[in-house]
Amino acid sequence: MTDDRWRVWEVSFPYPMTSRENVKLNREAILPQLKNRWARWLSARSQQTPSDEGPDYWNRAG
Repeated sequence: MTDDRWRVWEVSFPYPMTSRENVKLNREAILPQLKNRWARWLSARSQQTPSDEGPDYWNRAG
């Protein structure tokens, strides 16, 4: 990641947000993807040191 990038992940919903049932289905559809992305990000972050991202890395990250 770089300072000029937002720290977000894009997701797409398979169902239109037109009912509570579709909201539930959308959440169930994207949650496994988000958990996987979070685990990969956390693993990569734990392998970095403060010098990997500059002197103020730990104060900015998170």
